[in-house]
Amino acid sequence: MELILSLSRVNVSQACSDKISAICHHLDWAYVAYLADRHRVLPIFFSNIKKLGLGHLLPEIISKNMSLQHLRIIGGNLRFNKNLLLIIELFERHKIPAVPFKGPLLAYELYGTSDLRYYQDLDILIPEKDVTSAWTILKSVGYHPRIRLAEAQIKIYAKFENELDFIDHTGQVFIDLHWRLVPHSRYPYNFDFCKRRLKSVILNNKPVSALSDEDMVLYLCIKGCRDVWDNLESLLCVADYICLHPDLDWHLVIQLAGILNCERMLFIGIFLAQDVFNVKFPFYVMEKMAADRMIKPLVGFIYQNLFQPHHHKSEFEKNVFHLPYHFKLRSRRIDKFRFGFNRIFCPRKKDWIFFPVNSKLPFLYYLLRPMRQMIEFLSSKLNVS
Repeated sequence: MELILSLSRVNVSQACSDKISAICHHLDWAYVAYLADRHRVLPIFFSNIKKLGLGHLLPEIISKNMSLQHLRIIGGNLRFNKNLLLIIELFERHKIPAVPFKGPLLAYELYGTSDLRYYQDLDILIPEKDVTSAWTILKSVGYHPRIRLAEAQIKIYAKFENELDFIDHTGQVFIDLHWRLVPHSRYPYNFDFCKRRLKSVILNNKPVSALSDEDMVLYLCIKGCRDVWDNLESLLCVADYICLHPDLDWHLVIQLAGILNCERMLFIGIFLAQDVFNVKFPFYVMEKMAADRMIKPLVGFIYQNLFQPHHHKSEFEKNVFHLPYHFKLRSRRIDKFRFGFNRIFCPRKKDWIFFPVNSKLPFLYYLLRPMRQMIEFLSSKLNVS
């Protein structure tokens, strides 16, 4: 794990290289390769090994497997990059504002290339009022929603969910069309909330809109906390993004977190970036973080999740196991109540697939979701037996 942490940063010092050379002879390289893949840092990890001239230390079979996997990632990323620009141009022609985030855009901002980051889909934020139009446009050019919905259901679906997934005819390009950055939030973290702070960046010689630096840091912290920081790459993105943007307006970041009632999620991301990657923060930021006594207990739980080598639990069991953590993430009682209510009753993608309810009866989802969860729970118990 020490080796993974050392070789996952953009700039690896010579002292670090010498230290790595000293321990490389005593490593289980098959396990190292597994960890690099499990934590989604294999591209930058393997690139740093080659850059430091340490490739000869790897067993031949491990080196070949890593090289092939890296080439597959590069090929997939190039395919995603090309399709992203085509989709943005398509939306521009139809007057739909589109803001790509994560994926290729984050890779270029962090590394100046798409080769060092692994992404599996394209995330695009649009205004909620344009969801039906975007759905129609994407279908017309060969992208298929992964949840089959009638046009009359789209507006109802948009009220419940924050994104809709599409896949192209080849089955290789996935699009996550977002109209909110955070699902089921009391205050909508959406296009309208972000639009005044949007910036312009160059992607493959084309100017595209992007989230502001402050919104990006906040979003990465919220996303990491929602996923219980289940891989190192999510934390690495936060740490590197902050290091590459020393002029961040931290007063604005904290203000935005306050509006969205997610200060605790922001401070957890800050704590992890400092503790794992030694990222420096202004004193007043650290002072505000230290005032929240729930940060350290939550970080302890996160470390158990982040550094455990295997995930033996089913998806349902993990969701149940993580429930206390998610309640503690929320500092206000009303937010805890909203989270609990939404988790039990508010429909998710699986519910729309499981019960294709008529658009005139959307309230039935509040009754059907608990039923589906009970079925899923019983199925998991039967599988264990």
